[in-house]
Amino acid sequence: MKRSFMGLAILLCLLAMLTISPAASAQTVEEKADGIVILRYGIIDMISTGVSISNNIATCRGSVVTTVPCSIEMVLELQQITDNGWETIKEWTDSRNNTMSFTMKKTRTVGNGSFRTVVSVTVTTADGDSEPAEVISISETN
Repeated sequence: MKRSFMGLAILLCLLAMLTISPAASAQTVEEKADGIVILRYGIIDMISTGVSISNNIATCRGSVVTTVPCSIEMVLELQQITDNGWETIKEWTDSRNNTMSFTMKKTRTVGNGSFRTVVSVTVTTADGDSEPAEVISISETN
């Protein structure tokens, strides 16, 4: 009786492992290192964004690394907190083809306040598989 229960339990565990969908197995682990938020996906190996401010100059960065060569479209936004919430004050768009990494770094003069960046990417493989992702930085105050 004990053996058949153990066999059934092992069989159920194996079945459960085989029925996990690819989307469910994609990592979405959040890490915080040096004020940069990093999320992990399937085609996207790493996506990050951050903002630093010095002498009223906001340096904004967005970066993505993929597991295979891709077409990468990136939108990097600088946002400022207002009475109405976070508002985009500057937006940059760029793209690269047949690459596994892409980093965008832009600067903007800012006044006093709290700022953050948002990076949105869509990566597309040569086979047409596509994966969108978005990440928001920790805010920085000037």
